[in-house]
Amino acid sequence: MTRTILNRLILVALAALIPCAVLVAWAALTLRPGLPAAAQSALEQYRQYRSARNGESLTVQTIVEAWHPSEFTPRMSGDTYGDGRYFRAQHVYADMEGGHTPLTVPAPGSVSSSRPLPYPPTDAWCVVLGVTGTQSSRVVVIAMHEDAYVAAWVVHELANGPQAPEFAADMAQLGCATPGQGGSHAYPPTR
Repeated sequence: MTRTILNRLILVALAALIPCAVLVAWAALTLRPGLPAAAQSALEQYRQYRSARNGESLTVQTIVEAWHPSEFTPRMSGDTYGDGRYFRAQHVYADMEGGHTPLTVPAPGSVSSSRPLPYPPTDAWCVVLGVTGTQSSRVVVIAMHEDAYVAAWVVHELANGPQAPEFAADMAQLGCATPGQGGSHAYPPTR
């Protein structure tokens, strides 16, 4: 009698462990820390634009996920960069066959068919970019803005750069580590 109960308990334990093992394997294969692929694409487009437009070669130094993306406000944002298909950005990509052309600035007074950026974003990442050949760095926020219909990643240059007194407070409000402080939630740059 006790042997039968023990066998049944082993079978029940195995039946419960198999789905758990499958779930853990799936999570290990699909959930990767670091910048989401679409956000990485937005960052690369921004870096290419800065390189083509200003001759700046930007290298990714640190990528940090914002713990409080809902704290990112329009006051913190400077110039915005995106494809302009869904949400209005100050610098937009012009569509061409085979991909995007460099970013362009809309003509003054022109009206874009895209909608204003909805705030707050649902996800945000702070990225420290080093300017090759100099000691300076630039910090941008890559934010996912979404409304009831669509979501898009937009790169924000910050209104207050690292030299501004408000910068540290803004980064703390977002939940990003400030440059040079690292932080326990800092991810290595992704490629």
